[in-house]
Amino acid sequence: MIFEWKEYKAADGAAAAMKDRFMTHTLRFFKRHGIDIVGVYSDPSDLSKLYYLTRFADDISRQAAWKAFQTDPEWQAIKRETEANGPLLAAQATLVLQPENAG
Repeated sequence: MIFEWKEYKAADGAAAAMKDRFMTHTLRFFKRHGIDIVGVYSDPSDLSKLYYLTRFADDISRQAAWKAFQTDPEWQAIKRETEANGPLLAAQATLVLQPENAG
């Protein structure tokens, strides 16, 4: 099992729209493509950011799930529609976490 920690930073003035798209649309597509959400988090001291943790059986599954999500035509249409006035994300960061073999 591997985990992936994501951090999204909203474009100026787009934090509410970014979070709304994520909660309303993105999570549905994640489920469709096997991206298992452990949790979604925010930092009350910086509302322009959104954090979430995912888990996958292995790195091959992780890569396949992200590719399927990113190329999903329905997701691409929603992304275009929600970004008609400009991008919602200013930056994003990804940290892939693999367990240490203890023993």
